[in-house]
Amino acid sequence: MPEKNSKIEKVLSVLEEAKLDAALLAQPENVFYITDFPVLPTSPNRLLNLVRNTSPAFVLITKEGNASLLVTDAAQDVAQKTAKNINSLYTYRTGTYIFREKESIKRRYFEDTPFKALLSMLKSEVKGNKIGIDLKYLSNFVVENIKETLKGNYEM
Repeated sequence: MPEKNSKIEKVLSVLEEAKLDAALLAQPENVFYITDFPVLPTSPNRLLNLVRNTSPAFVLITKEGNASLLVTDAAQDVAQKTAKNINSLYTYRTGTYIFREKESIKRRYFEDTPFKALLSMLKSEVKGNKIGIDLKYLSNFVVENIKETLKGNYEM
């Protein structure tokens, strides 16, 4: 388990102040800040923008200080090589890939869509139901899928 660092501690202080059980970060700058995982930035290129909207990356930080990263299968190798400060790596399918396991990170394989994987990650990691989410960056497509996925299970 990685040692808690000042980045995680900052999030934990916000969680405590807001009385939240977890924070779900989706903005690429926030995901990179916490994990050093190079998330695809917003791009004027239509294809890259589509990938950003349909293949999001998330970091979940619980009030216990555990951090989990959710990425596509295609990004798993990069995540295992570069990601820091995470306890668990969750993935969702985007194709067929060969993986090299990194023993220090628990890998949990879930669903066919990022939203099913997100719900599985939340159910597995969060003790409670109050989650802060940085929705500002996300497209309407992603926000609506998150709301539909979490409906009735969590307070946002």
